Amino acid sequence: MKHITKYNILYLVWILVIFGASLIYGVSSGHAGAAIIGLVIIILFPTMIQGFFWHDFFLGRRYNRKGDWDQAIRCFHNFLLRLKKHPWLKHLIFLRWSRYTNNIEAMTHNNIALALINRGEVEMAEKSCQAALESDPLYPVPFFHLALIEKIKDNESRARELWQKSASLGYDNVGFENLKLLADSLKKQMEKK
Repeated sequence: MKHITKYNILYLVWILVIFGASLIYGVSSGHAGAAIIGLVIIILFPTMIQGFFWHDFFLGRRYNRKGDWDQAIRCFHNFLLRLKKHPWLKHLIFLRWSRYTNNIEAMTHNNIALALINRGEVEMAEKSCQAALESDPLYPVPFFHLALIEKIKDNESRARELWQKSASLGYDNVGFENLKLLADSLKKQMEKK
């Protein structure tokens, strides 16, 4: 619950007010569908706002999922430039927050690191992880990526230390043995290039 902010609380209050008003209207006027329409608005509206203003971020994530690392990095860099020009965009995180951080800059740098790791550019990926941690020192996912990088570099003790830090901060999705397998797989891909 470390990432619940005053914006998240305001958003939750907004949800309750809209849904409550549509429910009251639906019951009093005999339009049962009003509550459903209110709920749909609550769900879609924030997503549409974020999607419009954070287009490059979401496009970059889509490219990451597809394995198009170059396009992903391009989109994420465009998004970082946009955040620099318009810092108020960072506050849109309250519309839909992440489990691990409420810092969109940190998420963006972390996504760049993921693409760079997959491209085999571990030194640049390490810098992106550090940038993510400068934005949010308690963001566990960059610690996981740093652990992966250290394992790729055959520094198992440092990799384990970073992996434990990641797990202690809440990112315990991947066991250390699986991290080692992933690092070995990535290392083989790098050797083929």
